[in-house]
Amino acid sequence: MTEHEHYEAVVVGAGPGGAAAAATLAQHGVETLVLERGVDAGSKNVSGGLIYAEESAPYTIDQLFPGFREEAAERPVEEYYIHNIAGEKVETFDLHDIHHHDTEWCDAVLRRKMDSWLAEQVHEMTRETGGGLLTGVRANGLLREGGKIVGVTFDELDPITADVVIAADGVNSELARGAGLMDWEEPEDWFQGVKAVVDMPPEAITERFDVDDDEGVAHLFSGDLFE
Repeated sequence: MTEHEHYEAVVVGAGPGGAAAAATLAQHGVETLVLERGVDAGSKNVSGGLIYAEESAPYTIDQLFPGFREEAAERPVEEYYIHNIAGEKVETFDLHDIHHHDTEWCDAVLRRKMDSWLAEQVHEMTRETGGGLLTGVRANGLLREGGKIVGVTFDELDPITADVVIAADGVNSELARGAGLMDWEEPEDWFQGVKAVVDMPPEAITERFDVDDDEGVAHLFSGDLFE
């Protein structure tokens, strides 16, 4: 086999999952290279939402990355409501108990900001073990030898080999499909989502949602939203 650049571990994707995997590997002294297709981590993601720290989890993201809540998150979310719409009628349910079940904390996040901050931390951590973070490269497939996955291939670079390859390239992971770990045979299990992110000044948020400067609230709408 042709000699290629080699690392003990290669993590494809610098989102929360990839960042957590890379941080854990680096903390255990494993030489880890993280690959991200975006020019900057988070540049491919305009989403956001809530991130939960579960009390029963073996670790939380702020334990892996000290300062996460202060630097990468938006507001702590203490209230959660669902509004069920049927014609001109709306029924509102307070999901406080469900929201707080097994929850140590919950914050609102914007993925671009969060992923970018996580990538900075991961880059520093993995550099200490001889790896690092490489952005602007797209992994297009898996490198195999004797039926075993031994690395990753690219459009822009020569293949990179690794003892371990972690596919953290999203819920629709091309690498996981290439490895035979998932497929598209049941399309009813997949959904298309559309999201709008509205930029509002902090004072408008506190006034319209009746929260303090350091508080957040989540509202979920279901039912007959559109005609």
